[in-house]
Amino acid sequence: MLNEMLWREFETYLPANCIVHHASVTGGLTLHDIAQHMSTCLPDKFTLIGFSLGGYIARQFAADFSDRVESLVLIASSLREDTPLEAESKWQSVQSLSPATFKG
Repeated sequence: MLNEMLWREFETYLPANCIVHHASVTGGLTLHDIAQHMSTCLPDKFTLIGFSLGGYIARQFAADFSDRVESLVLIASSLREDTPLEAESKWQSVQSLSPATFKG
């Protein structure tokens, strides 16, 4: 469920001129790698929305590609720096994302 289907209802509330792109979060083993992979399939300038773990990926993307992100929206995520324990936990979460098993 944590894939583009999650956003379908949300998209109905966006202005008609919005073009929505869904980026895969399975393009690497680190947040930086995933952001790098996402950069290959997203527009040059756009509003980036990240939900939950996607918020951390969005935050990394915005840090790595600040010239491309016009605005950043984080939902159920955090803007503050992670503690070492939180960083390790997120690293383990990203490591568990296998393209063979992760569908969102």
